[in-house]
Amino acid sequence: MIRRAGLALVGAYAAYPWLLERVGPVHPQSAASAALLCAFLLAPAAFLSGFLFTALGERLRSGMADAGAATGALTLANTLGAMLGSLLAAFVLLPVL
Repeated sequence: MIRRAGLALVGAYAAYPWLLERVGPVHPQSAASAALLCAFLLAPAAFLSGFLFTALGERLRSGMADAGAATGALTLANTLGAMLGSLLAAFVLLPVL
C-alpha cells in the first residue's frame, strides 16, 4: 500500500509540467492558477504524510504496551526527522546545487 502511494506521489510530480502547460504562466494577479498548482503539488504529499504517520503509529502502538509511550516515540521520531531533513537540505543539498 505504501509503495503504491509513493508511486502515486511520484506520478503527480511527473505530471506537473503537463499541468503547467494547461494552466499557463502564473502571474501574481492570478491567484486561482497559483492555488491550483500548489494544491496539485502539495495535496498528495500532505495526504500521504498523514496516512503514513497514522499507519506507523498504529503499527508502533500494537508493538508497545503503553499507548502514551508509542505516541511519544512516534512524535520524537517525527520531530527528529523534520529537524534533520531541514538541516541536511540547508547545509548539504543547497551547497551541492
